[in-house]
Amino acid sequence: MSISTSHDQQYLSFYKYTIVDPMDLPRLRKSMLQEWRAMGVLGRVYIAEEGINAQITVPVSQHTAFRTYLRNHPHPVFHDVFFNSGGELTDDNNDRQPFHTLHVRVRPYLANDGLTTPLDMSNRGQELSPSEWHDALDDPRPKRVLDCRNYYEHDIGRFDHAERIMVETFKDTFDTLDAMLHDTPKDTTCMIYCTGGIRCEKVGAISLSSCPFNWYTDVKRLEGGIVHYAQYIKQAATITSKFKGRNFVFDQRLSNSNTA
Repeated sequence: MSISTSHDQQYLSFYKYTIVDPMDLPRLRKSMLQEWRAMGVLGRVYIAEEGINAQITVPVSQHTAFRTYLRNHPHPVFHDVFFNSGGELTDDNNDRQPFHTLHVRVRPYLANDGLTTPLDMSNRGQELSPSEWHDALDDPRPKRVLDCRNYYEHDIGRFDHAERIMVETFKDTFDTLDAMLHDTPKDTTCMIYCTGGIRCEKVGAISLSSCPFNWYTDVKRLEGGIVHYAQYIKQAATITSKFKGRNFVFDQRLSNSNTA
């Protein structure tokens, strides 16, 4: 594929928790850098023995081809990934470009959980579509809505009645939550969300695990996080957003307005 010369870019993010052979990681990184750069992809990608996490921009002219390329890729880490598509970056707003090169890094974790033993990711809670999440927030039955992002992200935007977890890094989340949830009945519905979904999967898994915390038996996660919910609200023009404020995306702390 030739390098795209289009200035218009499409925001795209995806992740997948799956077991990856550590011997595959260096080869996978090398091939991704070569092939993705040829398509004009910019951004930040982490690959680890527990899967892949990517926040990137793709030239609009290559967007369809790139997604087809991933679907047909021989490595299973790309199979059945959920794509979160953000807005387009055009010449009119090019100063908001969050990435200027492509980085693919091999890391020990996709999200550093600070645990000393591997987390069982087989049970991560019930995944709710944005419309199901929207309706569940209106359900009058008792529940706790937990924001799994860092405190400064919560401060500029959140869902109605969401509780802030006072942490600066993800690895501090579990001990803090253990103190927050200590006296909550285990059958209480727990609704969790984050920016794009990747943190919620780990929080969901540990919430339902018998060790070390064993917090809840009814955990619901927002599919695709706030980014996916924002797409739902944009398409459903008559529905008022329950997310108020702005949502941080990407490492450069670019934020998008999500208040209807």
